[in-house]
Amino acid sequence: MVQKSIDIIKFLIRVFQLAIAIKKNQPAPPVEEIKRYIVETARKYGVSEKLALAVAQAESGFNPFAININSLDSIDRGLYQWNDKYHPEVTDEMAFNYKIATELFCKAVKNGKLHWWNSSRHIWEKLLS
Repeated sequence: MVQKSIDIIKFLIRVFQLAIAIKKNQPAPPVEEIKRYIVETARKYGVSEKLALAVAQAESGFNPFAININSLDSIDRGLYQWNDKYHPEVTDEMAFNYKIATELFCKAVKNGKLHWWNSSRHIWEKLLS
């Protein structure tokens, strides 16, 4: 019982940290600006523009401040839904910054890590067809 209460308090602190990180990155740019940046960055890294756009659409609907709470200790953040448990190297500020998040996505794909987005694969593969 005590441990569960501690876990909930830690979770609430984490949600507060996310709110602060989002506030630092406000306001969100227009979706068309985000899409243009994704295309430019994908080209720069030699990643399929269509793939980069489809994954961003599937993961966040192009919302750079999207949050998906998986559990008390696992939260997906930002345009490409960077998970704070499995990718602790990606800070909240990085995840909520659409430019940094896109660069990280393209680098990951270029390094053969597209499987990191397998949970939304069924959606973005439809968007690609």
